[in-house]
Amino acid sequence: MLEIAYGCGLRVSEIANLTLDQINFKLQIIRVIGKGEKERIVPFGKKALKSLREYLEIRESLLSKLKKETFYVFINWKGEKLTERGIRYIIKNRGEKHGLSYLHPHVLRHAFATHLLNAGVDLRSIQEMLGHSSLATTEIYTKVNYEYLLKTYLKAHPRAKED
Repeated sequence: MLEIAYGCGLRVSEIANLTLDQINFKLQIIRVIGKGEKERIVPFGKKALKSLREYLEIRESLLSKLKKETFYVFINWKGEKLTERGIRYIIKNRGEKHGLSYLHPHVLRHAFATHLLNAGVDLRSIQEMLGHSSLATTEIYTKVNYEYLLKTYLKAHPRAKED
């Protein structure tokens, strides 16, 4: 779940409502149904693919033992769809286990956008992947990018240093 949340920049509601038919394993894309029932296509990487496949094996084993079926990807120990609250709890708990007391789903979404921006991905593409209707909403992430660029510049550029 963490790999998909971070790797695709999903909202917690999008994670909770993700179904098996929204995932194309061959093309490594997810058809995300976001706010206002708007659809978007988001790619995911090899680590997310590997984690997802491993999780789905465990999920299928649990559903088999419980003699249950569901089309939701992320389920609880009862074989039922994970709630948004359950997802927040799991992510927060994982963060705390690794010394990250501030980890929650939106932090993963923000990290997704910031890392893409820092890697040179254009703002319009990030807007599409996040499902923002307004570019102004996506531009919030540029502040972080400018801070990163300034820090890098001051650290590396010979004329930026004071004698």
